[in-house]
Amino acid sequence: MDMTSNQTSPTFIFKWNLDWPNEKTLRNCDRESKVEFRGWVLAKGNLPVRLVLRQNGVNQFYDLNESRPDVIRKILNLSEKNHSKEMCGFRHSIALSGNFDFGFEKNKEQIQWIRSFDFLEKNEIKKLQINPEIEIFEDRADANHSQDVYLFIHIPKTAGTSFRKGLEKQLGSSRILYDYGARSSVTSPIIQSSIYRKSIDGTSLQEYIQEQSINVIGGHINQHHIKYYCSILGKRTKLITFLREPIRRCLSDYFHHVYHYNYSGDIQEFIFKKNKSNLQSRMLKEIELESLYFVGITEKYNDSVDFFNRISQNSIPSLTLNKNKKIQDFLKQIPEQTLDFVIKQNEKDLELYKNAVDIFEQKLSGIDSDLPSSV
Repeated sequence: MDMTSNQTSPTFIFKWNLDWPNEKTLRNCDRESKVEFRGWVLAKGNLPVRLVLRQNGVNQFYDLNESRPDVIRKILNLSEKNHSKEMCGFRHSIALSGNFDFGFEKNKEQIQWIRSFDFLEKNEIKKLQINPEIEIFEDRADANHSQDVYLFIHIPKTAGTSFRKGLEKQLGSSRILYDYGARSSVTSPIIQSSIYRKSIDGTSLQEYIQEQSINVIGGHINQHHIKYYCSILGKRTKLITFLREPIRRCLSDYFHHVYHYNYSGDIQEFIFKKNKSNLQSRMLKEIELESLYFVGITEKYNDSVDFFNRISQNSIPSLTLNKNKKIQDFLKQIPEQTLDFVIKQNEKDLELYKNAVDIFEQKLSGIDSDLPSSV
């Protein structure tokens, strides 16, 4: 990674450059010594920006204090003097006490961390690059963003559409954003622009969520996008989802493709070719069930909705889910070998589902025990 080359970023930073120190300088300096940090940064819009170094868990802020007309000419192709962005440089002598993170702060509200540097043995430097595709934000105005945002991970064929419509009825569709993929007409325009076309940055999406009082972002959200949304929403994120008995969920998914997409293969072929094994586990990969704000159980839909209403102070309506007769009939006549195959291909989901049911029942009994006996 070249510390002296221009860097681009999809966030509030347009371009930045660290002229000094370079990697060799850091490798040869003592752990506790003063090092001159020299460079420049250009932010999008007329936003005040500061250099930030974090050492031992403490953030240190340094103003932009140098005029850099050379940057204005070279990067922005502007020749006029006294341009509003001309004071874009920084030069500060900073005492280093060990490992540190380097980044920029916008408007005294938000920090984007750029690089981490770890001192190894014999003053070697290990550079860690934050994934450039995931914008890492630290919200310094969290007290002003008190409204929770539910990140609804809608796993296919788990009654997620019913729950989504209940959220719409309770909150209003204008306060919900949808992410069902780049090709889906349901995906919200702002999500299309920021996530898929990348024509706007993460800061713009964050500001839109705040300005429009968005309460829910929901859809068939993959792992990368879950991390992305969590980085934007910060502590306001509340992950919610529904899980369904895995064999019936898999069969429901199969029949959905048969009747809506004219799929002609058998269930084994469907699982293999469509990559449908353990779908629930894969969509919740790296997420502990206990860390989710709410996990509903499709087979206990109304109990789940009631539980969600109690913990979230909402009033989502309950409903009666239609039982799919095709699945019932299919299970009665499915060959034992085929059923064993479906079970084998969903072992992780079966374990996940069992744990989710146990957790749900424990939480539900915990809430019931807290209610007055007269209720």
